[in-house]
Amino acid sequence: MRAEHAPAVAALWRQCFGGNGNRGGDLRAAVADERGLSLVAADGGGQVCAAVVGGFDGYRGWVYYLAVREDCRRRGLGKRMMREMEKRFAELGCRRVCLQVQESGDGNAFYGALGYTPEKRNSYGKAIA
Repeated sequence: MRAEHAPAVAALWRQCFGGNGNRGGDLRAAVADERGLSLVAADGGGQVCAAVVGGFDGYRGWVYYLAVREDCRRRGLGKRMMREMEKRFAELGCRRVCLQVQESGDGNAFYGALGYTPEKRNSYGKAIA
């Protein structure tokens, strides 16, 4: 992901997740990350149709904000983006890939089909900015 992708990715995030599209500065951080863990895919016209952001803490790889434009879904693009993230995590020495989806969200079936399984954990969060 490069800086010129930011407006299109913000629009995609607004479409998929609501809000202002920047998710609290996460888009700026994704553009600045030089490890190759922020990816975009473009359609035949060069327009951003999918994006995913990842993070790596030295042990776990985290997948954040996988989004595929509605008119580009059901073509395997999300699956290809996830497989590329897994490959990049492995190249960094990652031992485990984690992600979170809402219990009632559409992502449950998608990630289950990719081999991810729900884990019994308590997830805590606190907005500080």
